[in-house]
Amino acid sequence: MRARLCDWLVVLTLATALPAAVVAADKPSTAGEAVSLAYREPKNVSDAESPPPFLARELMRQAFLIAARDECGLRTFDATLQEEIPDSASLHVDPFDLYCSVARVKKGFDVHYTLSRLNGKASEKLEEWTFLTDVYSPKMVIDLAESAERMSREKFKGLLKGQGLAKSVPVTNKSLGVPSEAKDRLWEWNEIAVLGALRRIHAEIRAKGESPELLGGLVVGYANLGSLTASYFSPAQKVFSARALLYAERMVHERDQSDWALWHRAYARALAGLHNAARLDVQAARKARDKKTAQPAPFWTDILEAFCDGHLPQMMEKAKNQQEKRLARYLNMQAVMYSDLHAVTIKICQELLQDCPDCLRAADALCSTRMIGPMRMVTYSAFPLLSNTLRRRLPDVHGFPVSLSKRLTDAKQPDEAAGDRAIDDEIEFRLRLVEDMKAETSSGRDTLEPSLAVLGNLIEEIQFRQVERRLELENTIWAIPTEPTLSMYRPLCAHHRYAAFLETYSDDRTKVDQTYKAILAALVPTELVALDFRILNWLRLRNMEPGTTWLRIEMAHADPVWDDEMYGIDQGIPGEIDERHRNKPYMDMMWATTSRIPAAVAIQVFRNWNRARTFMGTVEDDYGDDPILMASLSTRYYRLKQWDNSERCTKKWIANAPDYASYSRLAAIYQEKGDMEHWKETLVKSLDLPSNGLEQAQIQNQIAQYHMGRKEWREALPFADAAAVSYSGWSMVTACRCHEMLGQWEKAEAFVRATSERYDNSRFEWMLWCHRTGHGDAEAADNCARTYFESLGTSFHWQTRQQIGIYYLLRNEPDKALVVFNQTYEQSHNPYDALHAALIADTLGKTEERDRLLGKITKVGEHPQNVREGLYQQLVEQLSEALRLAPVNRIDFKQVDLVISRAPNDEAPANFQYFVGMFLLNRGNKEKSRDYLIRAAQSTLTNKYNHILARRTLRDLKIPVPPPAVTSEKPETK
Repeated sequence: MRARLCDWLVVLTLATALPAAVVAADKPSTAGEAVSLAYREPKNVSDAESPPPFLARELMRQAFLIAARDECGLRTFDATLQEEIPDSASLHVDPFDLYCSVARVKKGFDVHYTLSRLNGKASEKLEEWTFLTDVYSPKMVIDLAESAERMSREKFKGLLKGQGLAKSVPVTNKSLGVPSEAKDRLWEWNEIAVLGALRRIHAEIRAKGESPELLGGLVVGYANLGSLTASYFSPAQKVFSARALLYAERMVHERDQSDWALWHRAYARALAGLHNAARLDVQAARKARDKKTAQPAPFWTDILEAFCDGHLPQMMEKAKNQQEKRLARYLNMQAVMYSDLHAVTIKICQELLQDCPDCLRAADALCSTRMIGPMRMVTYSAFPLLSNTLRRRLPDVHGFPVSLSKRLTDAKQPDEAAGDRAIDDEIEFRLRLVEDMKAETSSGRDTLEPSLAVLGNLIEEIQFRQVERRLELENTIWAIPTEPTLSMYRPLCAHHRYAAFLETYSDDRTKVDQTYKAILAALVPTELVALDFRILNWLRLRNMEPGTTWLRIEMAHADPVWDDEMYGIDQGIPGEIDERHRNKPYMDMMWATTSRIPAAVAIQVFRNWNRARTFMGTVEDDYGDDPILMASLSTRYYRLKQWDNSERCTKKWIANAPDYASYSRLAAIYQEKGDMEHWKETLVKSLDLPSNGLEQAQIQNQIAQYHMGRKEWREALPFADAAAVSYSGWSMVTACRCHEMLGQWEKAEAFVRATSERYDNSRFEWMLWCHRTGHGDAEAADNCARTYFESLGTSFHWQTRQQIGIYYLLRNEPDKALVVFNQTYEQSHNPYDALHAALIADTLGKTEERDRLLGKITKVGEHPQNVREGLYQQLVEQLSEALRLAPVNRIDFKQVDLVISRAPNDEAPANFQYFVGMFLLNRGNKEKSRDYLIRAAQSTLTNKYNHILARRTLRDLKIPVPPPAVTSEKPETK
């Protein structure tokens, strides 16, 4: 946090005097017909000057555009919405530019604005002004919206007139309602439908003048559009939310704080994520109600009030007709979609999609749970669904060209059964359609607001997000080849600025550097949104500049609104739970933004226990039926080891929204209490629940591993086999181990083979298993591993290079292994790799290279960086002593064993035992070598490479491995 949170002080200071023409000019001029507004901001983040939060920028920009459009009768073109200025001799467009920055000052932050008029490469500064505020308080948005709206009617209007840019506009029409077809479209929860309705409402205002109902339509439409577009890789959402807030302030001004205006401002604030401010407006609207003179309240007042009060079940009960139910379900989704209770999110999104099948925001929220079932349903139906939506929705968009409507009517729906050709044709059809829509705007033929170019951009954003979600499922969750999807849909997203980002999901990892260079070229710092965090963080981790700088810019763009705050938690901005310096001020900001909806209370319970304790006396009474809050309380009490409290809240959680997570928590509580009978009973009961992904398999795997830890292999087997039906890598590893311990070698190999053939990061596992057990088709396993390693090219992580070194050792190719381990050590600086290389050199008789490598391990100094380095240093010093003072029995084996006994879990004793055994074998001490190799081979940590090498070496020497004695090693957790 850049400063403490404080009450807002809004100060407007003019840095330059108004041009005389601004004061003098009153009469409209016909010199200009349209204006465009670009934007700039600082390129770095510092106390002296940094980029502003998006709404700090967009509220002022949109106020200027509203002044041009609604006060001066001009057409407007918005750079944030990527509207290109028409290339038309018949339309004169005057370009403007707004520079916005934030600077830390003693009492908060100055948000500084500079408005200029552009003339080619030159610019004329028209005005500067500053707001003193706190950019981390939701009051920033509230006060800035009020001030910016006032400036749209006064200062900006006067400035445009002074520049000779004004036309007459129709007078206010107090009795003009929203056309019925437009009103219906506002509540269908599809961005195309809402944008079409907004075009109709703007057209009515341009032709007939403003009315309270038409202004209300703009508020609702832009509020809904802002919310619907929140999952785009684009700042368009902020434009739409800013317009909703400004038009709401315009209503409040023109209707003199009427209940009608206050209800609409409450709606705009609620959809923008300013829930506390919305609640205050709801209360004010109730007080301002005058039944004798006021027009009927909007249909959604009771629903909005229940939402702002956090009474979600009552909100759903109050919804009676279709529009009310749709709104209630949409707000319910907004209230739960950022929680970790994926079963709740899935249920609510599915209910919304039953009423609104083309609510793309709900479909994306389903994908955000990363549950396989919903993701598969959404991503594999997305392409035909959007094709249907475009044909159904676009002809209804107000002002949509007849020629394009006819093209849509004539175009056949793509038949997926017809194969790739049908999809290729549909992609080509969509590309031409969007291109022609944008051409309508760039040619000057489309004169409505928002333009068809904006609509075309929205369609491109939808398509990109749908393809990206499918690749996310295939690459990061299923781990299946993605090239078929990429090759099919790559052309569809070719015009999106982040088209290169899709290549990060490619199976071909050799192109990753080239891909991110293309992403760097496409990134525009002024447009970075929360969704860009994943790209920027990857750049930062790869030390790619300006990745770190741009990551800070993306965070600076975040607004103190609910959505951005929840994204910030995902990005780790508040730091550790209950931490005072970062977490507490962040939680204070969130509490000022939202303090009534259950998820907001739950996040305080989860992250800010000092605050949560102040309302713990009533929270279970107030929210006992809310699973999100009960889950948060369950977690908090579990962390505090208050098992009875955690159990009580968990049972309430189960009563209201039973899911695998709730049953797992209850089982964990029983485990902490030592009640393993109820632990297993609870987990088995959970298996009756429907599974949206791998939850059922995870529970079955957990029970199997419990029995395996007790060496109850036959009791574990049914659960292990049931889990492996999911074909997940971890479940097949469990099933393989279980069958192996029962001596069922063919079944065990079938599982490890399937794992290696399916998952790239497991290609080597089959070969390792064959050499560890002495069973299976070692040649086929070798081919599987080699094919994978050869596909990687020459650039990969040192851990992969380490695997290749082990691969060559298992193939009895020590010369190649020596080269690889030398290279690995140069990357990893890991003494494990150096000692492998030294012992291989020793085996090959390369004593100088051996001694050089051993010297690297012993020269870590008196203060090694970690325990591992120190232990390796001590071990090698003991072995090196034997090289200097023959014979080998001069080794102090008590000291060697002492070093081995101190090996931490992540550096298993088996690693050291193997190294000592191989060293002794090279010295000809077969008897002592055998003892150490057997100890390494008896390890229960069967995933350690040296354990596998020890077993293979003993097998080659025809030395049997007896069952291990009782050991203190922890069981395998792989």
